[in-house]
Amino acid sequence: RIGKSPSSGINAEYGGLHPAVVQFDQYVATHGPANKWGEFEQQLFISLFVSHQEDDTMVDKMSQALPFKSAEQITSQIAWYRKYLKLETAKREALREWRENKRKPGGTKPTPPLNMTLDKIGEKKRQLYEKERQERLAHLSAYKVQKELAKVQAEEERLRKELSATEKEEKRRDLAARQREKVLAFKEKKQKEEEERRAREREEAKHQKSLRTVSSSDLLRLHQNNMKLVEKKQQREQEKIVAEFEQRERLERLKPRIEAKSDPGRLLQKTKGQINREKDRSSTVNPTIGSRGMPSRAVPSWRAGL
Repeated sequence: RIGKSPSSGINAEYGGLHPAVVQFDQYVATHGPANKWGEFEQQLFISLFVSHQEDDTMVDKMSQALPFKSAEQITSQIAWYRKYLKLETAKREALREWRENKRKPGGTKPTPPLNMTLDKIGEKKRQLYEKERQERLAHLSAYKVQKELAKVQAEEERLRKELSATEKEEKRRDLAARQREKVLAFKEKKQKEEEERRAREREEAKHQKSLRTVSSSDLLRLHQNNMKLVEKKQQREQEKIVAEFEQRERLERLKPRIEAKSDPGRLLQKTKGQINREKDRSSTVNPTIGSRGMPSRAVPSWRAGL
C-alpha cells in the first residue's frame, strides 16, 4: 500500500511519513478493511451507503437488505465508514501535496518509503487503476445487490407460500374439527334418542305387563261373566232349535190340506177379462191397459181368491 509503514516503531515525527498516511494505516490496521464484516456484506453496505447516504431512511433500507445485521450494528458501521472515508480523503490530500512539491524545483524531497512507492506507480497509472477499480467495484456491488435482493425476494416468496400453505392447512384442520364435532353431536343425539325410545318401550312393556297381571278376584269376576255369556249363548241356541222344531211341526200339519189337481180343460177357458172385452168392443179402454191407464194382468176365474 502507498505510504504504508508498520505501526510499531513510529516516532514523534511518524517515521518520516505524513501524519494523514500514518493515521489511515493505523485505523485500517486496528479495525480491518471492513471493520470485521464479511466481504460480501461490506460491498453491499458500500453500495447502499453510496445510493442512500443523503436519505434519512438509510438505516431502515440497509436493515431490509442486510437481515442478519441489527440496526445498532448498521449504525456503528456507518460511523466507522464515514471516519474511514474522512481519513482516506486526508491521505489522498497529503499525496496530492507531495506530488505538487515534487514537481517544484527545490521542493521538499519525500521520505524514502513514500518516494520508492511513488517511483514504482506513476500518477497517471495510479489514477487509471483507481478509476477502473472503482468502476469494477460499482458493477460488482450492483450485481451483488441485485443478486442479494433477488435472493431476499425469493426467500420472502417462499415464506409467503409456506405461510399460505400453513393457513390452508389450519383452515382444513379447523374444518375437519368442525365436521368431527358435528358428527359427534349427531351421534350423541341419535344415541340419546335411542335411549329414550328404549326407555319408552320398557315403560310400555311394563305397563302392558301390569295390565296382563290380574288379581284372583278379577279372575273370578271374569269367569262369572264368561259363564253368563256361555249360558246366554246356549239359551239362544236352544230357543232356535225349538223354533225350528215348531215350524217343522206346523208345516207337517198343513201338508194334508194342500191338494193340487190337474185340469187341462180349464186352461182353454176364457178369462173374465176376455169375456168383458168381447162384450164391450166399443170401449175406448185398451184391453191390456186398466181404467186408470196402468198395465193390468188378467186373472183366470179358477185362480180368483187364491
